[in-house]
Amino acid sequence: MIMGMISMGKLRIGILMVLALALLTTVSVVSAALPAPVKADIDYSFNYHHYWVVDVITGPPELPPGTGYNSWCSDMQHTMSDGIHWFTAYSSVDPNLASQFTGPTEDWNKVNWIINNKNANPSITQAALWHYDGAPPGDPHHSTIGPYTHSDYQAYIDLVDQHAGFVPTTCGQLYAVILYNSTNPEQVIFVEMPLTTCTNPGTGTAVPEFPSLALPAGMIIGMVGLMYFIKVRDNQ
Repeated sequence: MIMGMISMGKLRIGILMVLALALLTTVSVVSAALPAPVKADIDYSFNYHHYWVVDVITGPPELPPGTGYNSWCSDMQHTMSDGIHWFTAYSSVDPNLASQFTGPTEDWNKVNWIINNKNANPSITQAALWHYDGAPPGDPHHSTIGPYTHSDYQAYIDLVDQHAGFVPTTCGQLYAVILYNSTNPEQVIFVEMPLTTCTNPGTGTAVPEFPSLALPAGMIIGMVGLMYFIKVRDNQ
């Protein structure tokens, strides 16, 4: 009787551990959300902090619903009107971005450096973002931004070029979440988002978010549980 109770206890533990594996693995897979659809209301409101203001109506965990997201234009060759749009959201720091994003070419490393080190003149910041989208040589002046001097603009471009390999790694640093609709191509814009998967300062050691840790942890727990389950069944 006692041995039967112990076996049943082990069986329950095994089942719970297997269920933990399934749950944690699901969390990890579901959280790998980008690229993902986004419904957003955009509004042109150029100032130091943004070119567009984006209110996300529906979006993935990396770009959850919310208002007042700072956003910039990375494509001066196309236009977009205020209002509600559907996009696909892409991460500019995703190593697979080149195989996922079919929009205009952009130097996203330099874009990410720019949004973390904006020029004091927001017109130069936006003009620099256009410069790295393959805009025509020279100052990419546009009627929607204010004046700036060529010397100040060129000095900033020279500074950006010194950080060609920049990749944000520290918690709180900004990276671009790209918004683009490939079925109805319009202007490419991007939202500034702070990093939540970062490195330990000074160590260079990656610190994955909980969902990334969940998969290996869940596998270990699940394997132990599966062994219990098999052993109990064999002893019955």
